[in-house]
Amino acid sequence: MPIRPENLHRYPRDWPQISARIRFERAGGRCECTGHCGLEHPGGRCPAVHE
Repeated sequence: MPIRPENLHRYPRDWPQISARIRFERAGGRCECTGHCGLEHPGGRCPAVHE
């Protein structure tokens, strides 16, 4: 989801790089939810994978 123009001041200039590092390097392109969303996740971690 893109950052709305009125919220740009809340993010560091290198936010796209930070976000990509977290989403793809740390999380491996997978959802990091372990059930705190209220849904059951057999095996512990949400099975959703980024496209």
